[in-house]
Amino acid sequence: MFGIRRTIERMNGASLMAVMPGITLAKLWQTLSIGESALLAVGWLTAMSAMLSAAATTMLSLQSRRRELAIWRSLGARPSALLFLVMLESMGVMLAGIVLGYGLLQLLIAVGADAMRALTGVNLQHALPSPDTGLMMLGLLAVAFVASLMPAVQAYRWSLQDSLNPKTSG
Repeated sequence: MFGIRRTIERMNGASLMAVMPGITLAKLWQTLSIGESALLAVGWLTAMSAMLSAAATTMLSLQSRRRELAIWRSLGARPSALLFLVMLESMGVMLAGIVLGYGLLQLLIAVGADAMRALTGVNLQHALPSPDTGLMMLGLLAVAFVASLMPAVQAYRWSLQDSLNPKTSG
C-alpha cells in the first residue's frame, strides 16, 4: 500500500496525491479529541462556577432562614440534623436539575430528530446515559455535595442563643 502511494505521488506531470483513509481519519479524530477535551474542560468549569453560585445563594438563603433554623434547634433538632437537611436540599436541587435536563434532552430528540435527519443526515436516537455520561452526572452530584458543605457547616455552627437573639439575626 505504501509503495502504491509513493508511486502515485512521484508521477511526473500529474497533480495526484494518494491518501490513506485510515491514517487520515486517525489524524482527524486526534484533532477532534483535542477540541472535545477543551469543551469538556469548559463544561466542568461552567459546572464549578454554577456550584459556587449555588453555594453563595444557599448562604444568602440561610441568612434569611436563620430564625427558622433556630426554631428547628429549639424544637430539638441536633446541629448535625441541620447540616444534613441543608446538604440534602442542595443535593435534591442538583438531582432535580440533572433529571429535568436529561428529560428535556430526550424531549428535544423526540421533537427534532426528523428535522435533524432531513437537514444534516444525522440520526438522533433515544438512549439511556452512557457510562461516561453517568459518571459525569455523578461528578455533578459530587460537586453539589462539596458546594453544600460550606453553607451546611455554617448552619451547623450557629448557636441557638445567637440565632434567637433579635440583635444579631437580620
